[in-house]
Amino acid sequence: MFAIGLRPLVFQWELWMIRIRVTKLVFSIAFAVGMTAIVLPCVASAQSFLPFQKKVEANPNATYSLTQKDGPWLIHVTSFAGDNAEKLAKDLVLELRRDFKLNAFMHQTVIDLSERIDGVTWNQKKTGDAVNGRLEHKKMKNLNGGKFEEVSVVVGNYHSVQDPNAIKSMEKVKRLNPKNYNLSETRSTNQFIGAMRQIVNLNSSEKEKLGPFRAAFLIPNPTLPEEFFSGDGVDHFILNLNKKAKYSLLDCPKPYSVRVATFRGDVSFNLQEIEEKKKEFSLKRVLGGGVKSKLAIAAEKASKLAEVLRKQYNVEAYEFHDRHESYVCVGSFDWVGKPRTDGKQEINPYVLKVMETYKAYDANIPGLSGLLQPRSLPGLPKITFDMQPIGVTVPRISTVNQIMRQ
Repeated sequence: MFAIGLRPLVFQWELWMIRIRVTKLVFSIAFAVGMTAIVLPCVASAQSFLPFQKKVEANPNATYSLTQKDGPWLIHVTSFAGDNAEKLAKDLVLELRRDFKLNAFMHQTVIDLSERIDGVTWNQKKTGDAVNGRLEHKKMKNLNGGKFEEVSVVVGNYHSVQDPNAIKSMEKVKRLNPKNYNLSETRSTNQFIGAMRQIVNLNSSEKEKLGPFRAAFLIPNPTLPEEFFSGDGVDHFILNLNKKAKYSLLDCPKPYSVRVATFRGDVSFNLQEIEEKKKEFSLKRVLGGGVKSKLAIAAEKASKLAEVLRKQYNVEAYEFHDRHESYVCVGSFDWVGKPRTDGKQEINPYVLKVMETYKAYDANIPGLSGLLQPRSLPGLPKITFDMQPIGVTVPRISTVNQIMRQ
């Protein structure tokens, strides 16, 4: 009787499930038809349907002039000169932004070809004395001399010449065939680079597959002064590792500090491995788990120690993360050591005090005199200080990276 009583309920359940499946099928078909209607116009216009594609502003009324904030490194696409140069450049910039999703900019430069330069040949007569005089190069003048403005079209912004995004964008630019670029119309406008681009490596079958910008190349941002590209300061990768650090050594106000704890990680100078470790490090900070490489563990220990020193002991502690290690420093000082008149080195007493506070101590084990034990904080027995702290120079951010850090 019980089984018979359940049959109507089972029947109702099966009927309900059939209705759900039919509803899902109808929805799937409708969705597929709707997506086809969306995708087909995109295919017709040679644009793929990419709902998460990066948006790039392309306002016809805006002038996208290059500034210092548009990256230290750029891809030089082409340049125009003549009466119509600015319009040609602006149209190309807008198309690169609108149709190819590239951060394109225009930049005006004055080209001066009026000055005489030393030629490759020599004057037949010596200057001054016929015997003791010296030969000089013949002075030559450019056939198309004079001053004129050239408007360059560039794509940015990239933090270095080895930026993976720069490499990808470069390959993309070299294969472009934009509608707003017709070389036959640019020859009469002194578009020297554009005209030469057609004859560069024409005998190469691989080059012939590329577009009119196949000779595109990376250039430093011309709006930045030369000192911005000096080798001083940490590079972009190190900056990325440290930019989220709460107590970064990069923010230390004085030039010296004392390194009190070092945590070793993985060593790598391979660009691809470095990029992977950068992502791994960022993931570790965001999720608080999931990845446990030596580099991530070292960074975690340094961050933890610096935070405990700051919050529980009111110590001016800093953390720093490098390609192969992370470490903690204490204090900020104007100097560490300086020579005395007797030839010996005088140590900054405040620096010496920090060194004495955190250096290893005698373990006082019977029969093992002189055995040193590294110090650690209560509650952090596995995070130990260095056997002998040392004074270090505080790493600084290069001028170009300071701009990118803002």
